[in-house]
Amino acid sequence: MSADVLNAARLFANFMGTPRMQAAVVGSGDSVGAIPRYLLPMSKSAYDEPLLANNRFYQKYFRNLTGAPYPTIGFSNI
Repeated sequence: MSADVLNAARLFANFMGTPRMQAAVVGSGDSVGAIPRYLLPMSKSAYDEPLLANNRFYQKYFRNLTGAPYPTIGFSNI
């Protein structure tokens, strides 16, 4: 790949990784009568974007996501 293609790919990945874009991707398409997609953003800060901050599903999920410890019992036996 050329340096231009690699740079364009890097710029695109950086753009898609912004909290605003994550919120736009996971929160769009939920119009009246549509089947919700329920995708999850990859960063916690995306939950602060207005599109997700005003969405009951995502706020409930986020509270559950941050409210429980990660299970690590039994991993040392592997």
